[in-house]
Amino acid sequence: METLIKDIRYAIRCFFRQPAFTAVVVITLALGIGVNTAIFSVTDKLLIRSLPVRSPNALVLLNSVSVSPYFVSNAFAYPTFTDLRDQNQVFSGLIAFSRTRLELQTNGQSERIPAEYVSANYFDVLGVTAARGRMFLPQEDKTPGTQPVVVISDHFRRTHFASDQDPIGQTITLNNIPLTITGIAPLEYTGIALEQPTDVWVPVLMHPQLAQSKFIESRKDAWLSVLGRIKEGVPPSQAEVAMDLLAQQIKEAHTPAGTITKGLPFSEQHIKFEAGGKGISPLRKKLSAPLKLLMVVVLLVLVIACANVGGLLVARGVARGKEMALRRTLGATRWRLARQLLVESLLLAAMGGLGALLIAPWLITLLVNTQARLDSVPTLLTHTMDSGPGV
Repeated sequence: METLIKDIRYAIRCFFRQPAFTAVVVITLALGIGVNTAIFSVTDKLLIRSLPVRSPNALVLLNSVSVSPYFVSNAFAYPTFTDLRDQNQVFSGLIAFSRTRLELQTNGQSERIPAEYVSANYFDVLGVTAARGRMFLPQEDKTPGTQPVVVISDHFRRTHFASDQDPIGQTITLNNIPLTITGIAPLEYTGIALEQPTDVWVPVLMHPQLAQSKFIESRKDAWLSVLGRIKEGVPPSQAEVAMDLLAQQIKEAHTPAGTITKGLPFSEQHIKFEAGGKGISPLRKKLSAPLKLLMVVVLLVLVIACANVGGLLVARGVARGKEMALRRTLGATRWRLARQLLVESLLLAAMGGLGALLIAPWLITLLVNTQARLDSVPTLLTHTMDSGPGV
């Protein structure tokens, strides 16, 4: 250990003797690593990372695809959802949810917070358990307006309650309707929609009171997204065919015989599955191809940066030939000299990595600013770098 400390001290003295060389190497590594860190962080968030739920690969989103003209819709009416949920044989659970913003009234002030209307089985199907309290119960999915309860996120708890205050059982007012907090979602779960982390979840059957609407009763008003967990052992293709057939039967059963559009090509629709384990993100389709291309480009940049640094180190090694020869004459072994050079290289790499950590957040912000026309980008990408588990 004492010898290692001496090597480190000697390396630092060498860096101070050649500040220009040290600065060029550190800046080159910082830029190469920093750019890769920024782009990979965004790529991970959008394209790689799965939702923090149980077996995310078994989750699929249901889309309704029209044949002529081609149109994809991911919105379903509540009665259609309940029919699909109760009559299907291929899902172990089917949930409905809809993103919205609700007016939170506190101490005479109000603010609009991101929220989700969800079916009562939402958390059970996803496999998300409460950090404190409980999630929704099956009976809270029976009668509209009779279950004024709410589950809050950990972020909402930290920003709206004192650290020593227990929110469970407390009442918050949303859209002038008092709701009782039954549970707190775990820190890592912020909802299915990546662009809009959710602060509160309310039962979908509270929609008539909170939104002053009658969407719950209508088969014409499609406003809910539907996500299901395929039963173990059931192939997704088989499940898709079964759900498509069921959807056709449900539509046929609730379409009057005299309807003008009945049987026409443009009214024909089919159920298609979309992977749901990574959550919902409109940005994913817009930025997927550019991000993949950027990832390849920045990897090449890193390779070039490392090659340049390697060339600089070789040139520096040639220039230090006399120094190494003198140290060999004084009794230094080949391993001793190799270890000294290795320590110097590791220190340069560490300084480059530290510089990359300082540069990467700025580069992410720059990427966000270049996409300023997309309102959802800042909330999704601004805090992309992870500090560690549970942070």
